[in-house]
Formats: sequence, structure tokens, C-alpha cells
Amino acid sequence: MKSDKEKNIAYKVLTFGFLFLIFSVPVLQAVYELKNHKSAGFVEIFRYSPTENNLRAYEKSLEESWWGNKNLRKGMLDLYSYLFGDTGERCVLGRDNWLFYRPGLRYLTEPDRLEENKKKRSENVIEIISKFRNSLREKNIELVVVPVPEKPVIYPEMLAAGVKQVISPSEEFLKGLSKKGINTVDLFTALREAKEKNPKIQYYLKADTHWTPAGAEVAARKISGELIKLKYKTGRYKGYSRKNIKTKRRGDLVGMLGASLGKERFEVEEAECGQILDNVTGLIIPDKVGVSGLYRNTHLIDTEKEASVLLLGDSFSRIYQLPEANSLGENKAGVVVTNTRAEGSKTLLPGSAGLPSLLAWELQSAVDYILSDGGAAKNTRLILVNNMEILRNKKVVIWEFTERDIASGFSGWDITE
Repeated sequence: MKSDKEKNIAYKVLTFGFLFLIFSVPVLQAVYELKNHKSAGFVEIFRYSPTENNLRAYEKSLEESWWGNKNLRKGMLDLYSYLFGDTGERCVLGRDNWLFYRPGLRYLTEPDRLEENKKKRSENVIEIISKFRNSLREKNIELVVVPVPEKPVIYPEMLAAGVKQVISPSEEFLKGLSKKGINTVDLFTALREAKEKNPKIQYYLKADTHWTPAGAEVAARKISGELIKLKYKTGRYKGYSRKNIKTKRRGDLVGMLGASLGKERFEVEEAECGQILDNVTGLIIPDKVGVSGLYRNTHLIDTEKEASVLLLGDSFSRIYQLPEANSLGENKAGVVVTNTRAEGSKTLLPGSAGLPSLLAWELQSAVDYILSDGGAAKNTRLILVNNMEILRNKKVVIWEFTERDIASGFSGWDITE
């Protein structure tokens, strides 16, 4: 047994060690701020009355300005990731290095909550979509709604061993839209059937939130088929050609891991895309592009081939269609594509091979589009409000959005403020 003297020494070491940890943090923070010519953050607490809101704001400012965010926190996260396989707050690691988006999983598993108006989130979204449909019908335009399934809905077996099926609440959401007389496209059934029929073809990227080019092709064919059922006249513009092009993409979920260690295990994925070219203008993309984009087939205006379809979409429509950050993808050597429409040249990844172009190819008719990454629920309509001329000659508006957007409810969809 330890003597009383040894115990006292141990107690003192623990006590002084604990005190050192407590007082070293503000001291090091003050040194860091003085070294970087910043005012000492601790004096801020004396400038305002000690109310709950002021103290919480002060606490948050300390967290954000803490020197350890750059020097210590990242290292601890890396170590935690390395030791325990942690993938951060936005990712879930499935089987065989498949990554899943945590907010998407939450949407699939959490209940449909009531909002301030005593309606469920999905009910509020259906009501907003219904109002948009009504406003379009006043202009003799039909609306077609296309929710895109989350990856676990199509690949439940890659989420965890023993998971055979994930039923999405959006499948009931589609029924709710149909009861309102709103046209819908069921990609849930279409993608499940495609996977069952062709199990060797991958329809979603392993380490990405999005579908593969094959998944986008399934969507384009399904949407085209639904438009034909609505008596939409196809074959209005046959001036398209198609070529296969390979591209490499590093999954967007890899960049969300929150720690650098272990990222090497997620390989860059190669995909073969069907790139669609307009025989007159080349790539079917805007002159100026980014995470959002608006495209009109201006060369067909005032002709019988003028676009009569408008697509509103998010990153599921943008992927393969518009350029993206180098962190999200890279071209395979020898397949760099140049945008001949814009001044100068732009390297695309691969460009004009996403849902808008594939849909135009399937319909053999021009498709105008408005895209906004993560913004199909709201931003695309805000862009539309400021560009109403794009509705000229339109017979159909296709509204594509990721199903997890439904969880944002009224505030995430309403644009009347």
C-alpha cells in the first residue's frame, strides 16, 4: 500500500496538473492574440452586462477564436478518426467503404414533426408545391415533381449488415402529392428496379451523396416516359449528338469527414458519362457557371423548336452538367473538354452530361434549366421570379429536389417573405 506521503504527492500532482490545464488555456489564448495583434478576448466579458444571452455569445466567441481550433482540435479529430474509425458529424461509414450522408439518414428515420401552424413538415411542403402548381397552371404550364431518393433507400445493404430495405417517408409524400392532382415521377421504384435488373451497374457513388451517370440516365428515361404519358410532344429538336466520356470524381462525402487521417482509403471513382452536344452550340451549359446556373436555348427562340420544358434542380441535376470545384473531381488524362460557348476555355468535369442534357437527349427536345446546389426547394424559384422570361413558350416545369429537403418544412420552402 502507498504511504500517506506518496498519496499526498499524488494528490498535489493531480491538483496542480488540473489547475495548470485550467489556467494555461486562457494564458496561451492571450499570448496567441497578442502575438497576432488581436485584442485580448477575455476583456470582452467586462464590456457587457452578465445576462444569459451575453454570456452565451461570449462563450461562443471564445470557442470560435480559440487557438486550439487550428493547432490542437484538428489533430485530436485525426487521432480519434484513426483509432475509432469516426467519420465526423456529417458522414456515416457503411460497408466496403461506402459513405452515407447523416442528414439524409436522419430524414429517413426521424418522425415528421409538427410545425408552428400545427401541420406536419411534409404537409406544409405539399401545400407550397400545390400553390406553385396552381400559379403555373394559370400560365397553362404543367408541373412535374421529382424527389430524388437518398442513397440508403437504393443501397440499404451497404449501410450495415442485415439491412435489407429502407422505406422512405417520401413514398407516402408522393401519394400526398397525387391526391392533390400534382404530377409526380417515382424514382424510388425506377432506381430499385434498375438495380435489381442490372446488379453489376452502380447507380450511386460510393463516397458521394449523388448518383452515378447511370443513375442520372435512369432518371432521365423515367421523367421522359412520364412526360409522354402527359401527352408532351417529343422530337421537337433533333440537333443533338452523344459521345461517351470518362471522368474521375472524388466523393463530396470524403471532404466532409472532418479529419484527414483515413481519407486515402476512399478511392477516386471513375465514371463513364454520356456527354450530349448541341450540333449548333456545343455543350449545353451557361456561359457563366458555378454552383448555380441558368441556361436558355437562346438559339431556338422564335422557332418551332424553342424549348417548352424547364427543369428546376439541385446538385443532382448539376453533377456532370456544370463545372465543379477541383476538390470534388478531376478529369482523366486525355478527356479534357473545352467550353466553346464562353470566352476562353473552361475545363469541365465532364460537362453537359448531367440530367438536363440527358433529358434533352431522351426527349429529343430542348430543355432550359435553373440549377442551385442545395437550393432546389427555394433558390431555384427565387431565381425564376427574377427571370420570368424563361417561362416563355413553356408547357412543362420539372421540379427535381433531394428528398431530405422535405425535412426543412415551411421555412425551407416558402418564398413569400
